[in-house]
Amino acid sequence: MIELPETTNRILAISPVTRGFGFAIIEDEPFVQLIDWGVVGCRKDRGRDCLQKVETMIEVYEPNIIVVENCTQKHSHHCHVVGSF
Repeated sequence: MIELPETTNRILAISPVTRGFGFAIIEDEPFVQLIDWGVVGCRKDRGRDCLQKVETMIEVYEPNIIVVENCTQKHSHHCHVVGSF
């Protein structure tokens, strides 16, 4: 992986969906840029499979910020999805 300047943030944003999760990798220096994005499908054992795929993304992209929805809020539409992770 390329060394980042100390002021650069690499952000991994994760959004759970019914059959996996959407993601975006963003860097904010020298300007905000989208590095990668997509939807990752998870198999039958969704919780374990999704967690392993997120772990792999963390190892590959080495983000220093990870953003996920606060699924404990009562208006969250994804709490049942995240609960299966």
